[in-house]
Amino acid sequence: MIRFIFVSIFLFISYSNYAQAHISFLDSCSIDSFNGEEVYEIVDEPAEYPGGMGAFYKIIGKHMKFGDKYKNLGGLKVYILFIVDPNGEIVYQCSSHGTTLPLEYLEKWKPGVLKGKKVYVKMLLPIGIKFG
Repeated sequence: MIRFIFVSIFLFISYSNYAQAHISFLDSCSIDSFNGEEVYEIVDEPAEYPGGMGAFYKIIGKHMKFGDKYKNLGGLKVYILFIVDPNGEIVYQCSSHGTTLPLEYLEKWKPGVLKGKKVYVKMLLPIGIKFG
């Protein structure tokens, strides 16, 4: 019984630390407008990567760089927040571990649409990385 209580407390503390880190990241990357235009999270037609998210993640996995201090962990979950503009370009990015998207390898996105108009769209992606 004591073991169960200890494990429960450990899991609760671990989850609390994870949730706090996630909230801190979102607070540090908060952006509601870009170039005087509103940035939307919910739109009628979301921004889409050519070939789908599978193609996007494949490029990310191949070209994204991480510092050596993270490679010793064996694996890492990175959150990347970015904005796709009305032209389909990524114009802002922020990540939980200081990484950046390899923009030089990425194609333009199909922009998000709200009420028939192309708009700035905020995207938040979790990316699980395994090293080795």
